[in-house]
Amino acid sequence: MNAATLPQRENELFDELVNRSPSSFKGKLYRDGVPKPDVYLAQRVKVVFVFREPSMGDDPWEVDLRQQINDEEMRAFSDDTYRKAQSIRGFWNGKVARMAHATLGALAGRSPSEAFAEFQERLRHKQRSHDVLYPFGFMQIKKVGGGSVAKGEVVEAHARDYADILKRQIALYEPHIVIACGLGGRSPARLLRNYVLTDSAVERPPHGLNWWRFSATNRPMALLEFSHPSSRGSHEELYRALAAAVRDIAIELGL
Repeated sequence: MNAATLPQRENELFDELVNRSPSSFKGKLYRDGVPKPDVYLAQRVKVVFVFREPSMGDDPWEVDLRQQINDEEMRAFSDDTYRKAQSIRGFWNGKVARMAHATLGALAGRSPSEAFAEFQERLRHKQRSHDVLYPFGFMQIKKVGGGSVAKGEVVEAHARDYADILKRQIALYEPHIVIACGLGGRSPARLLRNYVLTDSAVERPPHGLNWWRFSATNRPMALLEFSHPSSRGSHEELYRALAAAVRDIAIELGL
């Protein structure tokens, strides 16, 4: 796999989804994936974040996340039109990027307190987070937008019905760690374990969080269940908790 073929392979999977179920995906497909293949593939430790579904207020439209993340203002492009700019503290530039920054810092052995302060300073100076997001892949289990609160049974149906596509998409990225964002009985991590990442694994609890360790030759080697980026509470506590979990997983896996 290289930086040129990765997006082609992603698009083949997305086209397969549309062809398989036009009524579900045509004109509404959310094309997620790796925004910057060359940067992602160059990472020593590859990490993919997985979410339930994109929040679109129950009015889904077709959008390419990869294109959005690469846009100067992180604007979604749909129907030949750019939508409004992503706010500095919005979902991708502020919330997901905060988790990405914590992950990068943990893998680099940085102090979480210093790294968090650095990220907050970036936001105060209205700095875009392209460079923080580029090293990662991003996936939605349900690749059609939903409301502000995901309907668990609907997301689970997508995990079950399109498990083969999700499994093949993860296989494209060969991540060492998958961070599944969202908690609860139908958390993305639980759905992945039930339908997608079903290989034998040992469940481990770091810092009150759940994660699963697969064999050393498996990709991913680990699946972490973590809070959603929009979770209420202290941003610093969330940042520190993720940094600690990623650090401990990386140490245990020898990464």
